Amino acid sequence: MVGIELTMPGNAVIQEAALRGLLFNCTQEKVLRMYPALRISEKELAQGLRILDQSLAAASRKALV
Repeated sequence: MVGIELTMPGNAVIQEAALRGLLFNCTQEKVLRMYPALRISEKELAQGLRILDQSLAAASRKALV
């Protein structure tokens, strides 16, 4: 399990990631919780990180509006 504590509510990040095909959840309002597969490939990991980065950026932009 991997947890990432955010400085903003995580629901917007979860929604943005789901639109891009990456599923994980949020706990305690600001902690993203992920369970990557034990046999995840480097390509899949890179793709997931890219989607996470895009989702964080999109959620941050929306929070500023």
